[in-house]
Amino acid sequence: MKLTDVSIDNRTSVFILIFIIIISGIISYVSLPREAAPDIQIPLVIVSTPYFGVSPEDIESLITQPIEKELNSINDVKKITSSSSEGYSLIQVEFESGYDIDDALQKVRDKVDKAEAELPTDVEKPSIIEINFSEFPIMTFNITGDIGLVKLKDIADDVKDEVEKIEGILEVKISGGLEREVKVDVDLDKLVHYNIRFDDVIEAITNENRTIPGGLIDVNNSSFLVRVPGEFDKPFVIEDLIVRLKEGKPIYVKDVADVNYSFQEKSTYARVDGLECVTMNISKRLGANIIDIADQVKEVIAKYEKKLPSTVKFVLTVDQSKDIERSVKNLENNIFSGLVLVLVVLFSLLGLRNAFFVAIAIPLSMLITFIILSALNITLNFIVLFSLILALGMLVDNAIVIIENIYKFLEDGNSLSEAAKLGAREVAWPITTSTLTTLMAFGPLLFWPGVVGDFMYYLPLTLIVTLASSLFVALVINPVVASKFMKLETKGEKPKTFIGKLFAPLQKVSVYFSQKMLPATIDIYQKFLESALGNEREPGQKIHWRNWVGLLSVFVLIIVTSALLANPMVPNPVVLGGSILAGIGIIKVFSNSRLRVLAGAILTLIIIIDIYAEFGHGVEFFPSTDPERIYINVESPTGTNVEMSNKIAQQIEKRLDTFLDADVKEYVANVGSSNNPFSGGQGGSPNVSTITVQFIDYNDRAQASTKTADQIRNVLLDIAGAEIEVKKEDNGPPVGAAINIEVIGDDFNTLGAIAENIKQEIVNLDGVVDLKDDFDSGRPEVRVMIDREKAALYSMNTSIIANSIRTAINGFEASKYRINEEEYDITVRLKKEQRESVDLLRNMRITYNDKQGKIQSVPLISVADVEYDKGPGAIKRKDLKRVVTISGNVDAAFNQNEVLGRIMTELKDFNLPPDYRIEYTGQNEEQDKASAFLGKAFMIAFFGIFLILVIQFNSLSQPVMIMAAVTISLIGVFIGLIVFAMPFGIIMTGIGVISLAGVVVNNNIVLIDYMNILRKRGLSVRDAVINAGTRRFRPVTLTAITTILGLIPLTFGFGFDIYSFSFESGGADADFWRSMGVAVIFGLLFGTVLTLIVVPVMFSAISDIPDALKVSFKSIFKKNK
Repeated sequence: MKLTDVSIDNRTSVFILIFIIIISGIISYVSLPREAAPDIQIPLVIVSTPYFGVSPEDIESLITQPIEKELNSINDVKKITSSSSEGYSLIQVEFESGYDIDDALQKVRDKVDKAEAELPTDVEKPSIIEINFSEFPIMTFNITGDIGLVKLKDIADDVKDEVEKIEGILEVKISGGLEREVKVDVDLDKLVHYNIRFDDVIEAITNENRTIPGGLIDVNNSSFLVRVPGEFDKPFVIEDLIVRLKEGKPIYVKDVADVNYSFQEKSTYARVDGLECVTMNISKRLGANIIDIADQVKEVIAKYEKKLPSTVKFVLTVDQSKDIERSVKNLENNIFSGLVLVLVVLFSLLGLRNAFFVAIAIPLSMLITFIILSALNITLNFIVLFSLILALGMLVDNAIVIIENIYKFLEDGNSLSEAAKLGAREVAWPITTSTLTTLMAFGPLLFWPGVVGDFMYYLPLTLIVTLASSLFVALVINPVVASKFMKLETKGEKPKTFIGKLFAPLQKVSVYFSQKMLPATIDIYQKFLESALGNEREPGQKIHWRNWVGLLSVFVLIIVTSALLANPMVPNPVVLGGSILAGIGIIKVFSNSRLRVLAGAILTLIIIIDIYAEFGHGVEFFPSTDPERIYINVESPTGTNVEMSNKIAQQIEKRLDTFLDADVKEYVANVGSSNNPFSGGQGGSPNVSTITVQFIDYNDRAQASTKTADQIRNVLLDIAGAEIEVKKEDNGPPVGAAINIEVIGDDFNTLGAIAENIKQEIVNLDGVVDLKDDFDSGRPEVRVMIDREKAALYSMNTSIIANSIRTAINGFEASKYRINEEEYDITVRLKKEQRESVDLLRNMRITYNDKQGKIQSVPLISVADVEYDKGPGAIKRKDLKRVVTISGNVDAAFNQNEVLGRIMTELKDFNLPPDYRIEYTGQNEEQDKASAFLGKAFMIAFFGIFLILVIQFNSLSQPVMIMAAVTISLIGVFIGLIVFAMPFGIIMTGIGVISLAGVVVNNNIVLIDYMNILRKRGLSVRDAVINAGTRRFRPVTLTAITTILGLIPLTFGFGFDIYSFSFESGGADADFWRSMGVAVIFGLLFGTVLTLIVVPVMFSAISDIPDALKVSFKSIFKKNK
């Protein structure tokens, strides 16, 4: 190849290039931002519209539907969901993955602007915001101590100011603690006595608490600023404000109200391990390095902590940087461990010097990859790191073939330079083709749509970049290094250099394996291959009738077995037993040993599939791993106040205390806070609580955290007054609940009834836990039914009455009280005892100005009836149809797909009213999409690889052989899943199979290409097959072994910790990637046997087909004559 020749002729330039790659690669690796998981951008826009005092049905018809109608005309919208509750419309518009969020925002704004013409004239302008998942908290500190919540809040405020100065910090949100407030508690009876309106008190405070500039005046050539300072310097100044003059006598605020500098009423509670705390949630800017930011934040807090009493503690309960560092550390350790194992094998089978030439492909390829990833602004996340591990063993594939061939030409007497050129030239196109086929295997995965595709995108991208880099190293760098330093190994030669003496013991091991063990193994392999090939067929020899019968029997068995497996009436053990007996009988029918081998491979695949159908562990979407933390979501009936929610949370916390001495590190309770990024600013929910439970480190746990989560769920079952969900932290992309059933129809109450009936049908099915629905039946309320005719007699209307009630009960922010750099609300409202009694509400006097401007005071009961009732709940919609969603989780001891299958079976005959339907969404919907895509991706890759092979070999039969080998290598995949009792992972195992296909194809290309070379040199088919098999035995097995050893540390969770210099085992990362690793490892074990035995046999058998068919047709025509 010209590229290699040019490189060898310009060795100095190549060595300079190597130096540049090393320096640039190290800099790129160090500077790459670290993330635990890929930064997934879901284009999601929220449209929120308040319209106070309006029922959910009216909100739906007046606000939600007109806006939805316009939004539905936008292209590339994935789905539109909405919630219409009392006084509030919330619409979520989710665009297709990858859609530009700025464009999405603009299109939504345009459509909402258009819809505003159809909205009521007195409604507030809709608010439109984007949801950016990267802005979620990366760290959460909980400040505890015995100094009181007020001082804890002050500490949090001070720390917030310092933390927000750090570059890359977006914001720090503080929750918990006590918020200061100036309370002006008005006495309604005194307002009536003095004939004063509520608004008079508010206006007095608003108008007096001002500093107004009066302009500039010039005096004696000097310019003076005129100011009228009026802002309150003390809160109790408010008491002496004049509200009104009555008969020349002032009426002060203190005459009608009590002024207190106090605290707002608590709407949330926060505790860590049962102790009250103040919580700081810290978010980063998009693209900022989490680890760098986290280190700086910890520095700030450590310095501040030294100034505080020893009883004040900053408890760090969420730290994404720690998760990232752990994940990066584990994967780096796995890369190191895999690299050591790969090098040991290379040293053993290639010799030290040749092993070095091959081994340099690993660091150089990875460094080139880091340079490219840095240029593409890609973060170093655990998907990228695993991709490097997956590629680790494959990086040396091309180098092995190149170095082996160069060494062969050197042995033939060529000079170093000539051997490097000839050796590289002979195998350049085969290794280029084999690399292209591997890239073709992963290429379609780049176009994976949806959130799962965004999550997995970095795997094919990293593999493609890394493997392409390894091809560059093999064609440019490896030959150059070999042409400079390679030399023939001389038996018995003693090392002369220091390095040679240092590695002398390893050299002896290498000599033993490469010159004794390897030749002995090759001899054994040759005997097996010769036995499998049988006697060479003589030209003109007829095909024995038994072979025709055997081939037909194999075809029939495949059809019959497939039909029986698809028939639920036939037990799988019967199909399995029948397949085994039939397979043994069919193999005995063949008289030709080659056909016995080929039929045996096909029949083994059929039997293994039968075994997996009977004894396998089903199918899963994403692997279920031990979570680092779980979330206990608690929801009481709508209308439950925060005090009652707090009592329920305390019951839960008391039971969690029993786990603190075991595997639970700490727990954090947040009561009454929404913690919902999709609330659109609607605020907290007093009936909702979230308790975050953090487990101790993986290796320190006495049992799996999944089991601990199940135990926690069980001890919470008898807590009444709330729905309790124990949800583990997601370890993959956000794909929704394991059980997610949507009931779609028109009448909301009917939907609620259907949802309740469905829950009753499936709640007792094995594996179903945390089952609930989002049907909101409404909340208790006190209704003020205004008699408009009576109100009109008093010159009153609904607006005057409603605003008076709202101000009296909720209060009105009249102004701000500022002290230093802080400011606090001045809130005017009724005294507490007057606003917490319905009887007092009935007798509340509405004070207002009538049409003549005179102040009037009328009891509410004179113009309205006050009664208890139940208000309507929120109305949920999806894609313009009303919907109620039933959701739940699956017990960790059960397979999610099997549980969902039982649910579908149970609901198959569920009786639905006309025009109502059920849809299975959430994880099931994403699983179906992923399965469909992976099926298409595999077929595209399959035919793409086939096309490349046709071009490479200029043949149809040889590509067919290779693709058949890929299919039969699935034997190993299913055996691995059975041995390790693992389900077939749609994502992980599916990608593992695609990876396996690439490696198996590579090995077969190297083998068949050499068979073709030997055939062109005049060798018989049998001799060419045997010679090629023995000659390519080492590179084929080395390729397989290096790939397998590269994956073993991560797949089985053991390796060497390069940071603590100790061996370690287990880890959540191993659980996550195991199914992919097992697929590749076991698939390669059997795929290598196929490459070395079955493919040569297939090559030999196919080579005889033309002559055999010719003889058969001649025989048939002779009989006809």
